[in-house]
Amino acid sequence: MFLHGVLRWVSRWLSRLAVQRAQREAVGAPRRRYAAGRRSAWVLAIAAGVMAASYLYVLSGLLNVAPATSIVTRLDVLFSSDLALRVFNLTGATDSTQELREHRISLPHPLMNPIWGTAGGLVFHLLPGPAPGPARRFVAARLLVAIIAATGIAALVSLGHSLGIPLPLTVLLLAHYLAFTANALVALPDHMGISSGLLTLCFCVWARSEGRRRGAALAGLAVLCGGTTITNGIFPGGLWLSTRLERRMAATAGRKLRRRSVWVAMLLGLATLGSIASVKAVAHLRGEALIYRHMNPRILHDPIAGLRLIPAALVYPAVGPTPHTVVSGSSLALTYEPLDFRGYGPAQGLAAIAWATLLALAATCALRDRTVRKWALAAAAWIGFNIAFHSVWGDELFLFTPHWSWALMSIVVLGAARARRPRVSVLMGALMLVSLVGQVTTLCHIVQAVATL
Repeated sequence: MFLHGVLRWVSRWLSRLAVQRAQREAVGAPRRRYAAGRRSAWVLAIAAGVMAASYLYVLSGLLNVAPATSIVTRLDVLFSSDLALRVFNLTGATDSTQELREHRISLPHPLMNPIWGTAGGLVFHLLPGPAPGPARRFVAARLLVAIIAATGIAALVSLGHSLGIPLPLTVLLLAHYLAFTANALVALPDHMGISSGLLTLCFCVWARSEGRRRGAALAGLAVLCGGTTITNGIFPGGLWLSTRLERRMAATAGRKLRRRSVWVAMLLGLATLGSIASVKAVAHLRGEALIYRHMNPRILHDPIAGLRLIPAALVYPAVGPTPHTVVSGSSLALTYEPLDFRGYGPAQGLAAIAWATLLALAATCALRDRTVRKWALAAAAWIGFNIAFHSVWGDELFLFTPHWSWALMSIVVLGAARARRPRVSVLMGALMLVSLVGQVTTLCHIVQAVATL
C-alpha cells in the first residue's frame, strides 16, 4: 500500500510538471515567433538598405559625378540641378569661389549646410585612403546621400514586410523602386536624395509607431525635412497635426472639430487660388526677389501645359521618356521641359502604361482596406500638394520629383500588401516586370546622354 501511494504521488507530480511545461511553451511560443519575426524584419531591412545604398552610389558614378566633369563644373546641366555647388557644400567646404560661399546660406534649404554639410565633412575625414582631395570629397558626398536615401528605402521595405508582403514580391517591389527614373536625381550629391530618404522615413515612422514616441519622432523629422527643403517640413508637420486631431476627436464629440477642419481647408484652398491668381502682378513688383524668381504659373501661361503636368507628375518619376538635349548658355543640358509624352519609345511607352495601371490598381486595393486607407490618403495628399505647388513654382518639374516619388511607391506597397486575391498580386508582379524593362531603358538613355555632354 505504501509503495502504491508513493507511485501515485510521483505520477501526479510528473503530470503536473508536464502540464506546467506545456503551459510555458504555449506562452513562450508566440514570444519566440515574435522575436524571430523582428529579427527577420531587421535582416530584410538592412539587406535592402545596403543594396539600395550600393545601387545609388554606383548610379551616381555612372552619371559622371566626379571632378572636372561637365555635370559638376556647370550649373543646370542635368534637369536644372545645382550639383556644381552642392558637392562641396555637402562635405563642409568653406573655400572655393564667392558664388559657393554665397550659396552656403539658402532660404529654401536653411539647414542644408549646418546639418548635412557637417555630416558630410565627418564622412569626408573618416574615409580611408590617401590625403584629402577633390576625388575624396566627391566620394564622401555621394556616400552620404546614398546612405540617407537608402535608409528611407529600407524603412519602406520594412513597412511592407510588417504588412505581410511575401519575400518574392518584396524583392520585385524593391527592384521596381530602385529602377525609378527619379533615382537619377536621388543618387546625385544634392538635397533631393536627402529629402527623399527623410520623407520616406517620416511616413514609415508615422505608420508604425504610436503615442509620444511618434510625436517626438515627427517633431525631429519636421526639423530635418524643413531644414533640408523648407516646404518639405509641411509633411511631417501635417502628420503630427493629424495625430493630435485624431486624439481630440476620439476623446470628444468631433463634429465641431470636423466643421472647423472643413472651414480651414476651404480657406487654405481659397488662399492658394488667390495667391496663384496674383502671381503675375506680384512678380512684376518684386521681380528680383528670390521667392518670385522661381515662380512659373504654368496654368496661367498655358492651361493645356498646366493640365499635362498632372499625368507627368504621376508617371515621370517611375518611367520617364528619353530626355531632350538642349543648348543652355554655351553648353548642352538634359531636360524634360516642355512636358511631352512623345519622347517615349515602344518599351518606355508600354512601361508607362503598365506603371499607370499598377498605380491605379494599388490605390484601389489600399483605399478599400480600412487599416491602410489613412496611410494611402496621406501619401496621395502629399502628391496632390506637390502637383499644385509645382504648377506655380520651378522651371523643371522633374527636378522636384524625388519629393513625391517615394509616396507613389508607398501607395503601391500598401496596395500590394492589401491585395485580397492572389491573382491581383500576380497581376501586380507582371505589371512591375513589364515596367522594369522601360525603366532600365530610360536610365540607360540618361547615362548615355550625360556621357555626351
